[in-house]
Amino acid sequence: MGNSKEGSRFINPYNFVPLSGECDKQKRQAGNLTGKIECTIETLTPTFIPMREPKENGEEAPEFFHYPQDPRPVIPGSEIRGAIRSVFEAAYNGCLSQINKKAFHRRSMEPKKPGLLYKSDGKWLLVECERLSKIYHNVNTLEEGKPYQQGYLHLGEKGPDGKHIFLFRPRKNVKAYEICESTIQILENVLQLYEKNNKNNNEHSGYASYKQLFDIINKPHTDVRLPVYYSKFGDNKINHLAPASLSQEVFQNTLQDILNKQGDHAPCTCKNRLCPACHLFGFVTENELQASRIRFSDGTAGQEVSMADKITLPALGQPKSGAVEFYTEHFGINHTGNYNYWTYDYRKQGNRRLPLTPSELKIRGRKFYWHHSPEEYTLKQKVEDSMERTIKPVDKGQKFTFTVYFESVSEDEIAQLCNVLDINHSNQHAHKIGRAKPLGFGSIRIKICDIFIRKINEDTGEINMEKTSREEWRNYLIKNDELLAILNCKTFMNSGQISYPKVESNKNSENSNDSASHQWFNKNSDKKSRINNVLPTISEEVSSNQHKWLKVKKV
Repeated sequence: MGNSKEGSRFINPYNFVPLSGECDKQKRQAGNLTGKIECTIETLTPTFIPMREPKENGEEAPEFFHYPQDPRPVIPGSEIRGAIRSVFEAAYNGCLSQINKKAFHRRSMEPKKPGLLYKSDGKWLLVECERLSKIYHNVNTLEEGKPYQQGYLHLGEKGPDGKHIFLFRPRKNVKAYEICESTIQILENVLQLYEKNNKNNNEHSGYASYKQLFDIINKPHTDVRLPVYYSKFGDNKINHLAPASLSQEVFQNTLQDILNKQGDHAPCTCKNRLCPACHLFGFVTENELQASRIRFSDGTAGQEVSMADKITLPALGQPKSGAVEFYTEHFGINHTGNYNYWTYDYRKQGNRRLPLTPSELKIRGRKFYWHHSPEEYTLKQKVEDSMERTIKPVDKGQKFTFTVYFESVSEDEIAQLCNVLDINHSNQHAHKIGRAKPLGFGSIRIKICDIFIRKINEDTGEINMEKTSREEWRNYLIKNDELLAILNCKTFMNSGQISYPKVESNKNSENSNDSASHQWFNKNSDKKSRINNVLPTISEEVSSNQHKWLKVKKV
């Protein structure tokens, strides 16, 4: 990142293929064709699929996946299947079968207001407070006749000796707001989030005691007041309770809620209302299932496979789905020429938060990664960051073979499957599998070698596998331009522009956190009443609309 100048272009590693209208869910019938499709895989960039160590935590090993007692690399059929299903869903208007069902969250830099939370007659109540920082609490100072205040002490996490002491004093003549259970649940979710991220007893360790106090007031017959911070929807609805003024916000609107309203693209759950992908690939819920009618064999190599040198990859972190400027559609441009600020739960109008319903939110679409060449990574003898990974990938230009077996499918489904496998019989497009896709690893090209349909002689009962030509299955070509654009392996392969959001930090800064990707997002919405840039569409990325491109920011 030190070589990136402010204002220079970068291309985010992923983008989104938009959802098209209503998801094609209907009652469907199986076909009568059974057979197999034999294919080859060629690695266009180094590719890595890890082994799992035989430990309880399932830790990944640096070795490429292989069978026991056989060191030759193998591409698991499940990896191939996952990549093919993702493209199939996008190409033929399927549901989003694999979604994150956890609540979205994001750190808010908008200061919250102080209040006291308590329970009375089974109801949750909150009283607005003043927050005083200049307080006297030492007996010696009282003996000197200095003034003191009555209220509730809140021990923060910053300040002398790691603590910052505030006094929460209820405002005079204010009513107590009744708080609904869903708002209380949000506070619990925030505390659980900090607990989950506090594995190494870091700066947020104080929230463990805070959670203990919260558990106490949740019990009946207690008269304890808990200092909390809150925001408001409009003028009177309390929301987003938190243990600190600047805190993570956990949102109530979920991806499932949004997709249910956005063309019914949530995962299929009923056999009588199936999208094309779930009808072919199957689905499982707690109450119902649809058996898959296709099976993918592992990809194996018939000859020696060339392995790349062992390398250490930088930390990738987790997807930042809370970054609405990348994951959702914006809510218009304000008078300053910037985008109005919004989250998954609310949008801003001046200083007021206006609630958003799931039907008002729109996700950008289905996530895919651009194809590009990885940087030249080396092996670190000592890995200090636990998020860094040492791997030994398969080199580019290696060949594997696998077979797709199908049963009771229709002619249309075979055609659709073929055009997803080799992406319209094109050498210009490719799939992504394995680890480190954002860094350029895992680009593969699939070619169909032979297609066989099972034929049964009605007179003798003899079963034969009859070869058919790939040309017979050219109907149902993929016609989604945005999907074809991001699957194109030529566009940015050698551009050197693909990276997560970049910042240009102070040259004298020794803190690696100063150049981390999250700093770009902090700078992107620094005033919390606007968002400066949103993720360009796939079409805008490959066009000459330079005003839409993402640029390095100065921090």
